[in-house]
Amino acid sequence: MHKYSGHSDDVISIDVNTKYIASVSKDKTLKLWDLRNYQSDQSIKTVVAHEKEMNCVRFSPNNKLI
Repeated sequence: MHKYSGHSDDVISIDVNTKYIASVSKDKTLKLWDLRNYQSDQSIKTVVAHEKEMNCVRFSPNNKLI
C-alpha cells in the first residue's frame, strides 16, 4: 500500500481508473495522482476551482473527464 500526501485538510472523495487517482478535499482542491509513478507521493496536478469544498469526484466512463 502506498500513502499519498498533499492535501492540507481531510480527503472527502476519491476515484480511481487504470492510470490515475483523483481526490477532493475540504481544502477546496482536486488532486490528480499518477498510479504509474507510485514511488512519488507528489500529485501531478492540483486544481483550485471552487469557493467551497467539493464533496465528490468521479472519472467519466470514457476517462476523458473528471
